[in-house]
Amino acid sequence: MPEEVRITTVTELALDWDGVVSDGPVVGSLLLSSPVSRADLATVLTGETWSEEQPDDPNTWCFDHEGTGFAAHYLPTPIPDDEAQQGMHPIYCGDNEAIRQYSSTLVLASTPALDSLEAEEDPFEARVTHMDATATVIDQLCRLPQAVGVFMVETATTYAAELFGEQVHPEGDLYPGPFYAPVRLRPLSEGRWEAWSCGLAALGIPEVQVVDSSWDPTELFEYLSSVVDHELAGNLIMANQTVGRTPEEKLPTSWQHWLLDPEVPALQITTG
Repeated sequence: MPEEVRITTVTELALDWDGVVSDGPVVGSLLLSSPVSRADLATVLTGETWSEEQPDDPNTWCFDHEGTGFAAHYLPTPIPDDEAQQGMHPIYCGDNEAIRQYSSTLVLASTPALDSLEAEEDPFEARVTHMDATATVIDQLCRLPQAVGVFMVETATTYAAELFGEQVHPEGDLYPGPFYAPVRLRPLSEGRWEAWSCGLAALGIPEVQVVDSSWDPTELFEYLSSVVDHELAGNLIMANQTVGRTPEEKLPTSWQHWLLDPEVPALQITTG
């Protein structure tokens, strides 16, 4: 067999990554304070068609929402290893006591229709349509009185249920960055921060990040979130272009390995 050809530079990695859109399922978990049933789900879900042939498992329920198939599985336990608690987003969740104490989980999994993946539809738009359908269903499920939070597996991010529809996936927002690619910050030495997006790569876009910044953390979060929104709108920034908060500001960019995974490329912005 011929020797595997490996990408050797981060630039090659970034250029190869462009346009590689995930076609896997979108998996989210509703964090619950008490058990739910299929009847509970039916009280908040609108426009769904329930499958006539339900699985043998009495805690799994299948339905369709606008062409996207879903399976919801109830687990009487929290997600193992405190993953949901560790993923609490400081802006969209905060230190949420209800999430720290949640007792059970509703796992929601959806898969794009095979015909939409095989058609000549733009992969980015197909993925966005699929994720939007998932977010719409999650938003409806957040109206359950038992719902306290949402954990998205792909981005390892936890949101408060009461903020999901308002801030994370507001109605009418075409490409909501907080849902598709939330931004996280981490303190370094005193007064220095690093920040990164998580989720752009699944849409065929290199992640964005800032390393060792002296900016105020709120300003850094808001700026990198605006860059994510810019990228999601189709305005892709290439390395060696300059960016900034004003026309006068010229912040350099470069391709680097993503802070969370060296196999994933990231557009790194140098803020100083």
